[in-house]
Amino acid sequence: MDYHGLVKRLQVPDGYIAPRELSYHDIRAHAISRADLDEDVRGINASLDVIRRTRGGGWPTGPVTADYNFVDLVWHECEFRDGGSFTYAVYDASGQYLGCCYLYPLGGRTPLTADLLRYDELLKAKSATGGLPQMRFSAGGGKRSGT
Repeated sequence: MDYHGLVKRLQVPDGYIAPRELSYHDIRAHAISRADLDEDVRGINASLDVIRRTRGGGWPTGPVTADYNFVDLVWHECEFRDGGSFTYAVYDASGQYLGCCYLYPLGGRTPLTADLLRYDELLKAKSATGGLPQMRFSAGGGKRSGT
């Protein structure tokens, strides 16, 4: 089967709302928004080589502008709201911007392949049998209204 162009949606419980804020020790994250624009532009432009090596795909092709990134941040806000993917701006306890964390569905940023789907099913099976820690969706989440 040709999986090109297909996306496997994130599987979350019915009514689940992703937490808008996360924390771990001295690290804080919140759902990225337009309020993070200046920090995000600086972070992207200071990390172009790292992003190209680790993210996959061809973005960014060069430094980004605030106007360009504004559109991207609005897109991330909409994806978060609709449950298609979840992007967090990450800061340390002093408020220093560290970067972003992305939770994308399979096939959303990298092409979906049979191997990737098999790996996903393997992880799901290991998790179900106790071979991996279970993810807990309740911390900070809630019930989505209207769905």
